[in-house]
Amino acid sequence: MRSVSRHRHFSSGRSRRRAASAPPSRTYLLKPVSGHCGLLLGSPVILYEIIAFVLPGLTKDERKFLGPIVLASSVLFYLGIFFSYTVLAPAALNLFVNYAEGAVELLWSIDQYFEFVLVLLFSTGLSFQVPVFQLLLGQVGLISSDQKLSV
Repeated sequence: MRSVSRHRHFSSGRSRRRAASAPPSRTYLLKPVSGHCGLLLGSPVILYEIIAFVLPGLTKDERKFLGPIVLASSVLFYLGIFFSYTVLAPAALNLFVNYAEGAVELLWSIDQYFEFVLVLLFSTGLSFQVPVFQLLLGQVGLISSDQKLSV
């Protein structure tokens, strides 16, 4: 027997059906969703632990630079997740829905749907870290501003 739920968030007002292909599908869905949410909510503590490990090996100049980098990195990561949730995920899902609208009936597996959305959210959050990585590479001296501008 199949359980089907309706979800309107990412569609353009029309309801889309999500299929749970096995009885424990919804239970198995909880593991990756709770893992990703735990990682998201626990990331400040994880970041603190990483900084506490690295901090004794840094010079005073590097320590002064660490605070703004951590703040910018956190803000950019969450900004990337917000951008992905509000702009990219709805656009991508609408593209997939409308791509084969008349030819195929879409029955999305709920676990694959959530996996797609969660991977999109986290990968966009990580892609928003590029300015921080460029700044760090410049501070360490691996690349110069001339090299950044020449590309």
